[in-house]
Amino acid sequence: MSKQLERYAKESDKLFKDFASIHRTLEELPPLYLDYCGIEECSPGHSFGPYIRDEYVLHIVLDGKGVFRNGKDCFEIGADNMFLIYPGEETFYKADELDPWYYCWIGFHGASAGQLMENIGFTKCNPVLPFAEGNAVLETLHKAMQIETDILTEVFFRRACINKVMALLLNGSAHHRVLGSVPSQEFSYTAYAARYLQRHFAERVRVDKLAEKIGISRSYLVRLFREHFGISPQEYLIQLRMTHASGCLLLTDDSIRSIALESGYQDPLAFSRYFKQRFGVSPRMYREQYRQTVEDRVRSDTSHQDGSSEQVPQIPAAAEEEL
Repeated sequence: MSKQLERYAKESDKLFKDFASIHRTLEELPPLYLDYCGIEECSPGHSFGPYIRDEYVLHIVLDGKGVFRNGKDCFEIGADNMFLIYPGEETFYKADELDPWYYCWIGFHGASAGQLMENIGFTKCNPVLPFAEGNAVLETLHKAMQIETDILTEVFFRRACINKVMALLLNGSAHHRVLGSVPSQEFSYTAYAARYLQRHFAERVRVDKLAEKIGISRSYLVRLFREHFGISPQEYLIQLRMTHASGCLLLTDDSIRSIALESGYQDPLAFSRYFKQRFGVSPRMYREQYRQTVEDRVRSDTSHQDGSSEQVPQIPAAAEEEL
């Protein structure tokens, strides 16, 4: 028996740790999902974007330097720093011409992702933070990239990799918070699903696939939506599409077919049917009523200036709902 094992044997009555006290907190922390990861020694001037991501993407700079643009802001970033790309955000980044980046990156999603990034210290106004443990993250990601199959054992290993990266990030952060600050699991699920629908309403979205992406059953997601929003995910999606469509009808001259496609409907007839169910009139009539109301208001304002007492007509109820 080695000396280390002998020492452990002598201390065996002391080697005990009770983790039950933190189980409740961990249950309230929804899991993260690793989408992809990579390591790259950039060529001089290598760039990517402008591009919009559907997930969070974290870059950890190990060596070299470059620039990162996030909206109107531009950041010069060197070694021992990291920068975060938020979902739905247009970004661009480019390696230096003389001293290009060597970095690793990780793409991930999950209902708790936003809160965890905030706990680490990231904000949309400050997406760049110092980080000196890049080599430890690099080693973890390198192991994750050795996984070539999707058997259950390696699914757990992949999840362990993203959890270890988060632990390294949180450990190196000056913004430690207790896990209790993370929203409840149920709220996080519905908040993530709502944000996803808000970004992808123009696409073909299936509730069962959205639930699968989050990691819960379809029936559970429907129940949570009804509890938090009073409607089903499908009804929430229709509301988003109808709000977008009504705005396009009032503010643009786009064709009904074009607006239907932009609002997530491949079939203009189906779009018109849903629209009439919600507003009581067809899309074409909705636009005509609004424009007639505007014209009447202009005439009324003109006649008031001339001393006329003509009454201003009311906006039709269908249009008023969205205005």
